[in-house]
Order: sequence, then C-alpha cells, then structure tokens
Amino acid sequence: MPFASFDAIGPEDLAVLRQVLERACHAKQIPLGGARAQMLARELVDWHLFGVSDPAELEAMLEPLLVD
Repeated sequence: MPFASFDAIGPEDLAVLRQVLERACHAKQIPLGGARAQMLARELVDWHLFGVSDPAELEAMLEPLLVD
C-alpha cells in the first residue's frame, strides 16, 4: 500500500528523484517508460514523502527491488 501524504514535491526534489531513478534504471537496463520503472518511481516518491531525501539512501533502498 502506498504512503499517503499531502506534502508537495518541489522541482529540486523531483530532479533528485529523477536522477536516482535514471541511475538505477540505467544500471539494470530498465526502460524508463516501462512498468518496472514506474513502480520504482512510485516507491521513490513514497519514500521521499515519508522523509527520506538523501540520494544515496534512496539508491540503497532501491537495491532490493532491482534484484532479478
């Protein structure tokens, strides 16, 4: 179940989340427009809204989701 929040994500935050997503997808050869990338993006947004904003921490949190 996704985390629900009424907080807004600013342009700087969005840029960081996008960079984390792009690096993860590039490393695992996941198409950015695909369903798996969308799922990863939702997870990143949820974690960010929960309070995780450090790019390295977000990348580490994605690792278990990138295992094939």
